[in-house]
Amino acid sequence: MNIEKLLGCVDKSVTRVVIGEVVETLGIFSDSLNDAPLGFCSMDLDLYSSTAQALTVFLEFSSQHFLPRLPVYFDNIGGLVPGLGELQALEECSEQLRKLSRILGRPRLLRESIWGCPGWADQMYFFHDFHHPSYNTHINTDTDMGI
Repeated sequence: MNIEKLLGCVDKSVTRVVIGEVVETLGIFSDSLNDAPLGFCSMDLDLYSSTAQALTVFLEFSSQHFLPRLPVYFDNIGGLVPGLGELQALEECSEQLRKLSRILGRPRLLRESIWGCPGWADQMYFFHDFHHPSYNTHINTDTDMGI
């Protein structure tokens, strides 16, 4: 990877790029979330081990580090068989998250609900933190249904 070229394409006023082994960079990443909560996550990790390490974010970080509902994209799960690689790490993490009143799961019929049925929709998951202080806060204040 051409790191200089990558960093030249990034707006450093709103983006922080952390490069390195997942296990070595999670602390740096965690510190960066003190300024603003995580609102979207994209994981391109390829292997069980690095995916399992990265998913500890959802197990160990406090609610203040996330929005109450968080879209998460996994780049390399399209052709995987459940029980292998990244999907195995996702299954194990999901089982542990349930004990914490958190969920990381794939939404049903997402692909079919988007025009053109894009393949990337099958790689989207959503993290829910039911103990988040804002989980039950209505966020769409522009719509008054008059009910």
